[in-house]
Amino acid sequence: MGETGFVSNNVFLNYYSFGSLLLFLTSMLVSGVFLFIDRKVSSTKHLAIGIFFLGIFQFGYVIATFLYHPFAAYHRWITVGFILPAILHIGQFIARYPKNDFPKFNQITTIVLWLIALFSIGYFCFSTWNASVKYYFTAHRWDFNAENINNKIANIVFSYMFINFFAIPIWRMTHLSGKTRWIVFAFTVSFLIGGTLPVIANFLGNDGYLERSIYFTSIVLLFMTAFFIILILYLNFSVEKTSFMLEIVGITFVTVLIVMQILIYISNQDKEFEYDTLSRIRVEKALEGESVKGGISYIFKWNHVENSFDKERYNPKIHPDQEQIEIDFKNTLLYEE
Repeated sequence: MGETGFVSNNVFLNYYSFGSLLLFLTSMLVSGVFLFIDRKVSSTKHLAIGIFFLGIFQFGYVIATFLYHPFAAYHRWITVGFILPAILHIGQFIARYPKNDFPKFNQITTIVLWLIALFSIGYFCFSTWNASVKYYFTAHRWDFNAENINNKIANIVFSYMFINFFAIPIWRMTHLSGKTRWIVFAFTVSFLIGGTLPVIANFLGNDGYLERSIYFTSIVLLFMTAFFIILILYLNFSVEKTSFMLEIVGITFVTVLIVMQILIYISNQDKEFEYDTLSRIRVEKALEGESVKGGISYIFKWNHVENSFDKERYNPKIHPDQEQIEIDFKNTLLYEE
Protein backbone atom coordinates (compact mmCIF):
# COMPACT_ATOMS: atom_id res chain seq x y z
CA MET A 1 0.00 0.00 0.00
CA GLY A 2 1.41 3.38 -1.01
CA GLU A 3 1.37 6.56 1.03
CA THR A 4 -1.82 7.75 -0.66
CA GLY A 5 -3.59 4.48 0.09
CA PHE A 6 -2.44 4.50 3.71
CA VAL A 7 -3.72 8.04 4.24
CA SER A 8 -7.07 7.39 2.57
CA ASN A 9 -7.65 4.21 4.58
CA ASN A 10 -6.35 5.23 8.00
CA VAL A 11 -6.44 9.02 8.36
CA PHE A 12 -9.81 10.59 9.14
CA LEU A 13 -10.17 14.21 10.16
CA ASN A 14 -13.20 14.91 12.32
CA TYR A 15 -14.41 17.16 15.10
CA TYR A 16 -12.41 15.26 17.72
CA SER A 17 -9.12 15.61 15.84
CA PHE A 18 -9.71 19.30 15.15
CA GLY A 19 -10.82 19.86 18.73
CA SER A 20 -7.74 18.14 20.11
CA LEU A 21 -5.54 20.12 17.73
CA LEU A 22 -7.08 23.40 18.88
CA LEU A 23 -6.50 22.38 22.50
CA PHE A 24 -2.88 21.63 21.67
CA LEU A 25 -2.47 25.04 20.03
CA THR A 26 -4.23 26.79 22.91
CA SER A 27 -1.95 25.11 25.44
CA MET A 28 1.14 26.16 23.50
CA LEU A 29 -0.20 29.72 23.24
CA VAL A 30 -1.04 30.07 26.94
CA SER A 31 2.29 28.52 27.91
CA GLY A 32 4.05 30.93 25.56
CA VAL A 33 2.30 33.91 27.15
CA PHE A 34 3.67 32.92 30.56
CA LEU A 35 7.14 32.17 29.17
CA PHE A 36 7.39 35.64 27.59
CA ILE A 37 6.83 37.38 30.92
CA ASP A 38 10.02 39.12 32.03
CA ARG A 39 11.63 38.25 35.35
CA LYS A 40 9.37 35.29 35.99
CA VAL A 41 9.00 34.07 39.55
CA SER A 42 9.12 30.38 40.43
CA SER A 43 5.34 29.91 40.31
CA THR A 44 5.08 31.32 36.78
CA LYS A 45 7.79 29.00 35.48
CA HIS A 46 6.01 25.95 36.87
CA LEU A 47 2.67 27.08 35.42
CA ALA A 48 4.23 27.58 31.98
CA ILE A 49 5.93 24.16 32.12
CA GLY A 50 2.77 22.45 33.36
CA ILE A 51 0.58 23.89 30.60
CA PHE A 52 3.26 23.09 28.01
CA PHE A 53 3.29 19.44 29.12
CA LEU A 54 -0.51 19.49 29.06
CA GLY A 55 -0.34 20.58 25.42
CA ILE A 56 1.96 17.69 24.52
CA PHE A 57 -0.42 15.39 26.38
CA GLN A 58 -3.27 16.71 24.24
CA PHE A 59 -1.21 16.12 21.09
CA GLY A 60 -1.40 12.43 21.92
CA TYR A 61 -5.16 12.66 21.49
CA VAL A 62 -4.62 14.43 18.17
CA ILE A 63 -2.87 11.27 16.96
CA ALA A 64 -5.51 8.98 18.47
CA THR A 65 -8.42 10.85 16.86
CA PHE A 66 -7.15 11.16 13.31
CA LEU A 67 -5.01 8.02 12.82
CA TYR A 68 -7.23 4.91 12.82
CA HIS A 69 -4.42 2.38 12.63
CA PRO A 70 -3.07 -0.08 15.26
CA PHE A 71 0.09 2.04 15.50
CA ALA A 72 -2.07 4.81 16.98
CA ALA A 73 -2.21 2.79 20.21
CA TYR A 74 1.22 4.21 20.99
CA HIS A 75 -0.38 7.60 21.55
CA ARG A 76 -0.71 6.31 25.12
CA TRP A 77 3.05 6.70 25.54
CA ILE A 78 2.55 10.42 24.93
CA THR A 79 -0.52 10.84 27.13
CA VAL A 80 0.86 8.79 30.02
CA GLY A 81 4.31 10.28 29.55
CA PHE A 82 3.19 13.90 29.95
CA ILE A 83 0.05 13.95 32.10
CA LEU A 84 1.86 13.23 35.38
CA PRO A 85 4.56 15.92 34.86
CA ALA A 86 1.84 18.37 33.81
CA ILE A 87 -0.18 17.76 36.98
CA LEU A 88 2.80 17.99 39.33
CA HIS A 89 4.07 21.27 37.84
CA ILE A 90 0.61 22.82 38.01
CA GLY A 91 0.51 21.74 41.65
CA GLN A 92 3.86 23.44 42.22
CA PHE A 93 2.44 26.63 40.76
CA ILE A 94 -0.19 26.60 43.50
CA ALA A 95 2.41 25.70 46.14
CA ARG A 96 4.63 28.64 45.14
CA TYR A 97 2.02 31.31 44.44
CA PRO A 98 2.39 34.23 45.00
CA LYS A 99 5.89 33.51 46.32
CA ASN A 100 7.84 30.42 47.32
CA ASP A 101 7.39 30.53 51.11
CA PHE A 102 8.52 26.91 51.63
CA PRO A 103 11.35 26.37 49.09
CA LYS A 104 12.85 23.25 50.68
CA PHE A 105 9.51 21.48 51.10
CA ASN A 106 8.44 22.36 47.55
CA GLN A 107 11.75 21.20 46.11
CA ILE A 108 11.53 17.85 47.90
CA THR A 109 7.91 17.44 46.80
CA THR A 110 8.84 18.16 43.18
CA ILE A 111 11.73 15.68 43.20
CA VAL A 112 9.67 12.91 44.82
CA LEU A 113 6.75 13.37 42.43
CA TRP A 114 9.09 13.45 39.44
CA LEU A 115 10.77 10.22 40.54
CA ILE A 116 7.39 8.50 40.93
CA ALA A 117 6.29 9.86 37.55
CA LEU A 118 9.44 8.65 35.77
CA PHE A 119 9.13 5.20 37.33
CA SER A 120 5.44 4.99 36.38
CA ILE A 121 6.08 6.14 32.82
CA GLY A 122 8.98 3.72 32.39
CA TYR A 123 6.93 0.86 33.83
CA PHE A 124 4.04 1.63 31.48
CA CYS A 125 6.25 1.81 28.38
CA PHE A 126 8.06 -1.40 29.34
CA SER A 127 4.79 -3.23 30.00
CA THR A 128 3.26 -2.18 26.68
CA TRP A 129 6.38 -2.51 24.52
CA ASN A 130 5.20 -5.77 22.94
CA ALA A 131 1.60 -5.67 24.13
CA SER A 132 -1.20 -6.50 21.73
CA VAL A 133 -3.50 -3.70 20.65
CA LYS A 134 -7.24 -3.53 20.20
CA TYR A 135 -9.81 -1.07 18.97
CA TYR A 136 -12.14 0.33 21.63
CA PHE A 137 -15.47 0.83 19.89
CA THR A 138 -16.85 2.68 22.90
CA ALA A 139 -13.85 5.03 22.89
CA HIS A 140 -13.36 5.25 19.09
CA ARG A 141 -9.61 4.72 19.27
CA TRP A 142 -6.84 2.13 19.27
CA ASP A 143 -5.29 1.25 22.61
CA PHE A 144 -3.11 -1.37 24.24
CA ASN A 145 -4.79 -4.56 25.37
CA ALA A 146 -3.38 -4.11 28.86
CA GLU A 147 -6.19 -3.50 31.32
CA ASN A 148 -4.08 -4.19 34.40
CA ILE A 149 -1.40 -1.59 33.68
CA ASN A 150 -4.04 0.89 32.48
CA ASN A 151 -5.84 0.62 35.80
CA LYS A 152 -2.60 1.10 37.73
CA ILE A 153 -1.72 4.23 35.75
CA ALA A 154 -5.25 5.53 36.23
CA ASN A 155 -4.91 5.14 40.00
CA ILE A 156 -1.59 7.00 39.93
CA VAL A 157 -3.14 9.83 37.90
CA PHE A 158 -5.98 10.10 40.41
CA SER A 159 -3.45 10.17 43.24
CA TYR A 160 -1.51 12.96 41.54
CA MET A 161 -4.70 14.92 41.00
CA PHE A 162 -5.69 14.52 44.63
CA ILE A 163 -2.25 15.67 45.83
CA ASN A 164 -1.87 18.60 43.43
CA PHE A 165 -5.46 19.75 42.94
CA PHE A 166 -6.81 19.14 46.46
CA ALA A 167 -4.15 18.59 49.13
CA ILE A 168 -1.61 21.22 48.03
CA PRO A 169 -4.22 23.96 47.38
CA ILE A 170 -5.89 23.37 50.76
CA TRP A 171 -2.49 23.39 52.48
CA ARG A 172 -1.51 26.54 50.61
CA MET A 173 -4.73 28.38 51.44
CA THR A 174 -4.25 27.67 55.16
CA HIS A 175 -1.00 29.68 54.99
CA LEU A 176 -2.52 32.59 53.07
CA SER A 177 -5.08 35.19 53.98
CA GLY A 178 -7.26 37.86 52.48
CA LYS A 179 -7.42 38.41 48.73
CA THR A 180 -4.54 36.04 47.91
CA ARG A 181 -6.35 33.09 49.45
CA TRP A 182 -9.35 33.68 47.19
CA ILE A 183 -7.10 34.01 44.14
CA VAL A 184 -5.55 30.61 44.91
CA PHE A 185 -9.06 29.22 45.40
CA ALA A 186 -10.10 30.55 41.97
CA PHE A 187 -7.04 28.98 40.34
CA THR A 188 -7.84 25.69 42.06
CA VAL A 189 -11.42 25.72 40.77
CA SER A 190 -10.17 26.33 37.21
CA PHE A 191 -7.75 23.39 37.49
CA LEU A 192 -10.53 21.18 38.81
CA ILE A 193 -12.75 22.19 35.88
CA GLY A 194 -10.05 21.42 33.33
CA GLY A 195 -8.60 18.37 35.08
CA THR A 196 -10.92 16.37 37.31
CA LEU A 197 -14.14 16.44 35.29
CA PRO A 198 -12.52 15.28 31.99
CA VAL A 199 -10.76 12.42 33.81
CA ILE A 200 -14.08 11.23 35.26
CA ALA A 201 -15.73 11.57 31.84
CA ASN A 202 -12.85 9.59 30.31
CA PHE A 203 -13.42 6.67 32.68
CA LEU A 204 -17.15 6.69 31.98
CA GLY A 205 -16.50 6.88 28.23
CA ASN A 206 -14.00 4.00 28.22
CA ASP A 207 -16.48 1.78 30.06
CA GLY A 208 -19.33 2.70 27.73
CA TYR A 209 -21.39 4.57 30.33
CA LEU A 210 -20.91 7.86 28.48
CA GLU A 211 -20.84 8.41 24.74
CA ARG A 212 -17.34 9.20 23.50
CA SER A 213 -18.70 12.18 21.60
CA ILE A 214 -19.88 13.67 24.89
CA TYR A 215 -16.47 13.05 26.45
CA PHE A 216 -14.52 14.72 23.66
CA THR A 217 -16.94 17.63 23.54
CA SER A 218 -16.72 18.08 27.30
CA ILE A 219 -12.92 17.85 27.44
CA VAL A 220 -12.56 20.47 24.71
CA LEU A 221 -15.04 22.90 26.25
CA LEU A 222 -13.78 22.36 29.82
CA PHE A 223 -10.13 22.73 28.84
CA MET A 224 -10.89 25.88 26.86
CA THR A 225 -12.88 27.30 29.77
CA ALA A 226 -10.11 26.45 32.23
CA PHE A 227 -7.40 28.00 30.04
CA PHE A 228 -9.44 31.18 29.63
CA ILE A 229 -10.05 31.49 33.38
CA ILE A 230 -6.38 30.79 34.19
CA LEU A 231 -5.20 33.38 31.68
CA ILE A 232 -7.61 36.05 32.93
CA LEU A 233 -6.77 35.38 36.58
CA TYR A 234 -3.04 35.39 36.06
CA LEU A 235 -2.88 38.50 33.89
CA ASN A 236 -4.96 40.39 36.46
CA PHE A 237 -3.28 39.10 39.63
CA SER A 238 0.24 38.18 38.52
CA VAL A 239 3.18 38.94 40.78
CA GLU A 240 5.24 40.16 37.81
CA LYS A 241 4.43 43.20 35.74
CA THR A 242 2.82 42.24 32.44
CA SER A 243 2.57 44.56 29.46
CA PHE A 244 -0.83 45.67 28.25
CA MET A 245 -0.01 44.39 24.75
CA LEU A 246 0.76 40.90 26.10
CA GLU A 247 -2.58 40.83 27.90
CA ILE A 248 -4.48 41.92 24.79
CA VAL A 249 -2.70 39.47 22.48
CA GLY A 250 -3.06 36.53 24.89
CA ILE A 251 -6.75 37.03 25.63
CA THR A 252 -7.58 37.77 21.97
CA PHE A 253 -5.92 34.62 20.66
CA VAL A 254 -7.54 32.38 23.26
CA THR A 255 -10.94 33.95 22.53
CA VAL A 256 -10.48 33.39 18.78
CA LEU A 257 -9.58 29.74 19.38
CA ILE A 258 -12.69 29.27 21.54
CA VAL A 259 -14.88 30.78 18.81
CA MET A 260 -13.20 28.52 16.22
CA GLN A 261 -13.91 25.51 18.42
CA ILE A 262 -17.60 26.40 18.62
CA LEU A 263 -17.85 26.94 14.85
CA ILE A 264 -16.11 23.62 14.14
CA TYR A 265 -18.49 21.85 16.51
CA ILE A 266 -21.58 23.33 14.81
CA SER A 267 -20.27 22.54 11.32
CA ASN A 268 -19.33 18.99 12.30
CA GLN A 269 -22.73 18.30 13.87
CA ASP A 270 -24.44 19.25 10.59
CA LYS A 271 -22.14 16.99 8.56
CA GLU A 272 -22.56 14.06 10.97
CA PHE A 273 -26.34 14.40 10.85
CA GLU A 274 -26.31 14.34 7.04
CA TYR A 275 -23.97 11.34 6.97
CA ASP A 276 -26.00 9.40 9.56
CA THR A 277 -29.23 10.08 7.67
CA LEU A 278 -27.75 8.88 4.37
CA SER A 279 -26.25 5.78 6.03
CA ARG A 280 -29.57 4.83 7.64
CA ILE A 281 -31.34 5.11 4.29
CA ARG A 282 -28.74 2.88 2.61
CA VAL A 283 -28.93 0.28 5.38
CA GLU A 284 -32.74 0.21 5.21
CA LYS A 285 -32.59 -0.32 1.45
CA ALA A 286 -30.04 -3.10 1.84
CA LEU A 287 -32.16 -4.88 4.46
CA GLU A 288 -35.20 -4.65 2.19
CA GLY A 289 -33.26 -6.49 -0.52
CA GLU A 290 -32.48 -3.57 -2.80
CA SER A 291 -29.09 -3.28 -4.45
CA VAL A 292 -26.78 -0.79 -2.75
CA LYS A 293 -23.50 0.17 -4.37
CA GLY A 294 -20.49 0.76 -2.16
CA GLY A 295 -20.22 1.07 1.61
CA ILE A 296 -21.83 -2.28 2.52
CA SER A 297 -19.59 -5.34 2.23
CA TYR A 298 -21.96 -7.93 3.73
CA ILE A 299 -25.24 -8.30 5.60
CA PHE A 300 -25.49 -10.39 8.72
CA LYS A 301 -29.01 -10.68 10.18
CA TRP A 302 -30.42 -12.51 13.17
CA ASN A 303 -33.44 -14.72 12.60
CA HIS A 304 -35.66 -14.45 15.69
CA VAL A 305 -37.83 -17.42 14.70
CA GLU A 306 -35.00 -19.91 14.24
CA ASN A 307 -32.75 -18.22 16.80
CA SER A 308 -29.86 -18.30 14.37
CA PHE A 309 -28.15 -16.21 11.72
CA ASP A 310 -29.52 -15.46 8.30
CA LYS A 311 -26.30 -15.77 6.32
CA GLU A 312 -27.80 -15.42 2.86
CA ARG A 313 -25.72 -12.30 2.09
CA TYR A 314 -22.89 -12.89 4.54
CA ASN A 315 -19.30 -13.12 3.32
CA PRO A 316 -17.10 -15.09 5.79
CA LYS A 317 -13.95 -13.97 3.99
CA ILE A 318 -14.59 -10.36 4.99
CA HIS A 319 -15.70 -11.02 8.55
CA PRO A 320 -14.68 -14.55 9.60
CA ASP A 321 -15.27 -14.17 13.34
CA GLN A 322 -18.80 -15.57 13.35
CA GLU A 323 -18.61 -16.70 16.99
CA GLN A 324 -17.85 -13.20 18.24
CA ILE A 325 -20.66 -11.73 16.12
CA GLU A 326 -23.09 -14.25 17.59
CA ILE A 327 -22.07 -13.24 21.12
CA ASP A 328 -22.57 -9.56 20.23
CA PHE A 329 -26.02 -10.20 18.79
CA LYS A 330 -27.16 -12.19 21.81
CA ASN A 331 -25.85 -9.53 24.20
CA THR A 332 -27.73 -6.90 22.22
CA LEU A 333 -30.95 -8.90 22.39
CA LEU A 334 -30.56 -9.34 26.15
CA TYR A 335 -29.95 -5.61 26.55
CA GLU A 336 -33.03 -4.69 24.51
CA GLU A 337 -35.19 -7.09 26.52
